[in-house]
Amino acid sequence: NDCIVEFGFDKSDPSATAETTSLLSHCFFEQYVTGTEAEQDLEEYIGTLFTGKASVVRVLLEQYANDTGCYGVKITAKDIIDYLEEKNIHVRNYCGDETVLNRIHILNSTYWDSYHAIYENLVHRTATDDIIQSIKDGHSVILHGKAGTGKSGCLEETIRYLKQTNTLYLAVKLDKHVPRISADACGQDLGLPESPVYCLSTLAARRHCVLILDQLDALRWTSNHSGDALDVCKEFIQQAEAINRHSGGKISIVFASRTFDLDTALQWIKVNVSQFTKDDVVQVIGQAYNHLSSRLQKLLLTPSSLYVWSKLEENAKNNSVSSVFELMNAWWQQIQKKCISAGLQSEAVIACKDKIVMLMERRGVFSLPRAIFADQTNEIDCLVSAGLLNSNPNTKSISFAHQSFLDYFITSDILENIYSGYELKDLIGDKNHQTPFIRYRVLTVLQNLLDSDPILFAKQSVELLEASCVRFYFKCTVFEI
Repeated sequence: NDCIVEFGFDKSDPSATAETTSLLSHCFFEQYVTGTEAEQDLEEYIGTLFTGKASVVRVLLEQYANDTGCYGVKITAKDIIDYLEEKNIHVRNYCGDETVLNRIHILNSTYWDSYHAIYENLVHRTATDDIIQSIKDGHSVILHGKAGTGKSGCLEETIRYLKQTNTLYLAVKLDKHVPRISADACGQDLGLPESPVYCLSTLAARRHCVLILDQLDALRWTSNHSGDALDVCKEFIQQAEAINRHSGGKISIVFASRTFDLDTALQWIKVNVSQFTKDDVVQVIGQAYNHLSSRLQKLLLTPSSLYVWSKLEENAKNNSVSSVFELMNAWWQQIQKKCISAGLQSEAVIACKDKIVMLMERRGVFSLPRAIFADQTNEIDCLVSAGLLNSNPNTKSISFAHQSFLDYFITSDILENIYSGYELKDLIGDKNHQTPFIRYRVLTVLQNLLDSDPILFAKQSVELLEASCVRFYFKCTVFEI
């Protein structure tokens, strides 16, 4: 009866029921869930199909019939696509696009420096097996570990596996390319048409593909763009999850980060890479390991320390070295001597190194254009030859071979002051100067103290925790280590 009335029929007319029934039999009804959550799910799905802001695309689709006057006629996919393209919104589809695929291959060689294995021996890590299994299962993963424990080695193993299995991937070091504004803007900065997540997914055509983002902790190294960069990384995550949920995609994201910078809010599989085992080190340097002092043996279980030790001359690989600081200092002294033997002045080499550290520290970056050092080419080449620096011919830039080497030079002055009797709490400045950048430095200093002098670490930590002149989130660094 309600339908008869709504359709304007007379309830008393015997034919009204038959006419209403006939009318309803020619109708098709589809029920949609409404509400904020349903709207977000719809926009999430729309975002996997079209470029542009998903909420804008949703409104355009809702208004399509009104805007075009298409009532009572069949609407085709071409009609919708043409309509959206007039609004500068396009379908995400790059299958078979060699231009985009070639750009991804170029990026892999540009932003992923060649890996320097210790004595050309890439040690297999069990953490790599966990990463590969997660990729096979279509899951995303966070690789984390303390500084120098071999995260880059695990990623290198993973990349070699992806190459062997012809799995499409894009590997980017976030210290070389800091994402800004949005996921699409980041992709465009890389020379891609849109977000790298969407580019990988469409090119892979529902096969497994992987986005590798190394040095996640580098985004917190400077306060300049860290907030925007982390927001873009979260957008990558949302896009990957939406593609896998709505479009049958199989894209995985692998983040690599130092443990103390790990965002525990991410409910992903977390893979911890720890130190080498003694068998791992013996595999690299042989039985000579068993004849070293117990303190040096323990020190060499950290991959970055073993790398530095492998660079030392035989007469310098002595048992008196017992801390990371001493090890780095011995190597730096050796590098200076080699530079002098090559005809360079020690003062010029030190000045070049200081300039690199100063610019990286001041600008909050981990790589610099070689053009800045046009008058110091010989010094740069010598430091590259020694293994301290990497030189990337694609980007014409230089960077330290390992982030911990930069950490050493930045914090060495602070550590020297601490050993001279100063307190860390007095060296970080007042509250107005306790910025995220300085906080990262405190983390690095504490990490070095913990590795080299646990007693002094405990003393400085207590002083830091009890100081009223230290911000609360600076005090939290003690527990993050």
